[in-house]
Amino acid sequence: MMDVLTAFIDLVFPAKCTFCESMDDVDNRTNICTKCNKKLPYYREEYRYLKGGALPGCRGFKKFEKVYCLFEYTGIVKKTFVKYKFRGDVNACKAFAVLMHGMLEFENAYKDLDFITSVPLSGKKLAQRGFNQSRLLAKRISKLSNIPYEEVLARPVQGQTQSKLTEKERLGMKDRFVVINEHRVIGKNILVVDDILTTGSTLDEVSSLLLDKGANKLTAAIFASGRKDL
Repeated sequence: MMDVLTAFIDLVFPAKCTFCESMDDVDNRTNICTKCNKKLPYYREEYRYLKGGALPGCRGFKKFEKVYCLFEYTGIVKKTFVKYKFRGDVNACKAFAVLMHGMLEFENAYKDLDFITSVPLSGKKLAQRGFNQSRLLAKRISKLSNIPYEEVLARPVQGQTQSKLTEKERLGMKDRFVVINEHRVIGKNILVVDDILTTGSTLDEVSSLLLDKGANKLTAAIFASGRKDL
C-alpha cells in the first residue's frame, strides 16, 4: 500500500532537482537529477558518489579524530547553497543531508557515536534568516542515522560575519561559543556538523570547548570547503 501511495505522490507531485529544478531523471531519495549528479564537485577527485574524505593537517582539526567534507565550495554546490543559506531555500536541506549521511555511513563515521550536534548561529543571524542551516542539516542527519541530536553549544555574543573577514581576522576571533547542558557532554563521543569550512577556526574553538568540558571523542562533518590546500 505504501509503495502505491508513494508512486501516486511522485506522479502528482514530481520531484524537482535541488540544483537545476529539472523534473527529468530525478532521484526521489536525493532530489538530484542525473545530469547534476555528474557535475557535483566532490571534495577529492578520487572519491565517488556519497563518499567524501577526511581532511588531515588542518589547523582547526587537531582535536578531532576525523573531519569529513563532502564537496568543494564551487560551481552548482556554491550557487545552490547560497540560496539555502541566505534566501531560505530549506527544501535543499533534504538533498544535502542525504548526501552527507551517505558519506558518513560509507566511512563508518557513526560507529560509537553518542549524539550529533551543530555549530550555532548568533541570535541576530538566527532572527534574520529564521533558521540555522547547520542545525537543520544535523537534525536531518540525526533522523537518517537514528543517532540522537543534542543542543550543547550556544553563541551568545554576535560575532562579525566570517564571509566578510580576512583570513587573519577569522583566526583571531575567540570566545564566540559556550557549552550548555554540560552534563550531556562528559564522556561522550560527538559528531559536530557545520556547513562551510573557511579557516578551521570555528571547529578549533568548538573542539577545545567540548573537550575542556569532558567530551571523549570528536568527529566533524562539513558540507563543503572553500579551501583546496588540505
